[in-house]
Parts: sequence; C-alpha cells; structure tokens
Amino acid sequence: MLQFSALDTVDLLTPTPLLVIAGDQAETLGQAEAIYAKANEPKELHLLPGGTHFDLYDQAEYVDPAISKIDAFFKKHL
Repeated sequence: MLQFSALDTVDLLTPTPLLVIAGDQAETLGQAEAIYAKANEPKELHLLPGGTHFDLYDQAEYVDPAISKIDAFFKKHL
C-alpha cells in the first residue's frame, strides 16, 4: 500500500495560496497545524470552534462557516 504525506511536498506549492480549515477539537488538528507551519505564504489557518474532523463533513453549524471562509479566500486569491 502506498502512502502520501502532504507534509513532504507542501513547500513545493509556493506561491499557491493555501487555506487550511479544521475544527479546533479535531483529532487531525495536529496534522493541519503541521502542514500550515511548513507551508510558505500566502497561507491561512482557519479553526472552527468546537468542531471535530467529522463535523466538517455534514454539520451545517461547521460546514456553512467553512464554505463562507473558502468563498472569501478564493475571492481574495483567485
């Protein structure tokens, strides 16, 4: 089985803008913070208070703010 780690290549994305969205209670928050830390600018880390990894799949309370953030980020960088 092959594995892929975005941490190995995130620095190659520059200067592509990077938006990382995560719930601040997500089991994967450490991975989101690690990729954000290693990425070059422009980048943004947006945390959703109280959200877990799976809440961002289908819970409107977390999905709607994430979509709003994506919309604003794309308008700024595209």
